[in-house]
Amino acid sequence: SRRASTANRVARSLNSNGYLRCAAIFLCSSRFRCLHQTRGGTPGEPAQLVEVVLDTVADRLDAETADALLGAVAVSRSGLAPADLASLLPGVGGQVRVAVFRRVLGGQLREADATGRLMFSHGVVREASALRARADMHARLVALRAADDVWDSMDALDVVWHAIASSAAGSAAALARALNQRVAGTEVTLMRALRAFPAGLDVIDALDPETLTEPGIEALLHADQVLGGDHLSALDRIRYGQRVLATARAASGTLGDRIVSWAANNLGQSLSAVGDWSGARAVFEESLALARELREAQPGLLQPVRDVSVSLDNMGAVLKAVGDWAGARAV
Repeated sequence: SRRASTANRVARSLNSNGYLRCAAIFLCSSRFRCLHQTRGGTPGEPAQLVEVVLDTVADRLDAETADALLGAVAVSRSGLAPADLASLLPGVGGQVRVAVFRRVLGGQLREADATGRLMFSHGVVREASALRARADMHARLVALRAADDVWDSMDALDVVWHAIASSAAGSAAALARALNQRVAGTEVTLMRALRAFPAGLDVIDALDPETLTEPGIEALLHADQVLGGDHLSALDRIRYGQRVLATARAASGTLGDRIVSWAANNLGQSLSAVGDWSGARAVFEESLALARELREAQPGLLQPVRDVSVSLDNMGAVLKAVGDWAGARAV
């Protein structure tokens, strides 16, 4: 039949996207026959088929609700539980609308884990749905998680991602809480988010030093030291380093001078990478002075000795770069 022929043709075109089964089932369904009659044609391209599927959600609900649910699931880093989706909807009856949403999409949704978080089964559907997401969806997802008293590891990583993606200063408090939790993967999630959403540096700028604990500061420092060069542009890494150093200085009274020395070294490395030797020298000198003070205050400990050695190496590299061989030899 014509419908079967169309199903095969579209399914073949979608096979590279892992979407064959959906295409075949949909095109042979009663829903397709209804759409074919009312819309006067057959969707012939993958993108057209996806839009037909997504428009069906709006037909069964309403455009605002459909876009809110599609957008939320699409941009969510690890999926959303049905109860979370319902809470994003205005008014009453959110759970019923989510149930309709799930029934309409059927196999286009899958449960990501044992907690029932929902995600799209196919990337092509997720990409199309993301275009319908509200501009503030990332910030709304941060606020959703921030309302919870307890986070598991996935929640904390989700907040790191969505806080940076939101580029909203209002997400900084939740980001600080997630950094303080410092679950495995915090640093790489932070750097990947900043690479994807460079404007998220505004959230780093908005962090309140008084809300960060030692694990939170160390997460910021370690992320830059180990991953910054691979994920941030040179100028973005300098901006990041400047903000983290300012945060470390403000928090040094309670967390100690070692974090300031560490942050200064990180910033010096970033400044050296762009040839700002005077700027690098200034922060390396600060780092070296603090490291020496800590070594004298903590005799017998290996870490202060190592910190002094690192700072001396950095100072020597800067002095050699500017041709001060005598100074480099002295340090």
